[in-house]
Amino acid sequence: MSTANQSSRAKSKATVVDADLPRCPECGSTDRTDYNDCNTIEFEGVHERFGSYSHIVLRRTRCKQCDRARVDRFYEMRRAR
Repeated sequence: MSTANQSSRAKSKATVVDADLPRCPECGSTDRTDYNDCNTIEFEGVHERFGSYSHIVLRRTRCKQCDRARVDRFYEMRRAR
């Protein structure tokens, strides 16, 4: 793979998917690579499907079937520290 291809792949746009059972928006597969580049946002709210949450967690991954980049978004309720 050339340096130009590596650079464009690293900067590719990723689709954000709300995670209950996260699926690829392109092919519908649930098979994915390991999560990387995890970001956590402290933000309280109520999601219509997942209920109350205190944190939003964004995890980058790729579909193993079609290689599409995506960000799985999780709504988590964590205990106060």
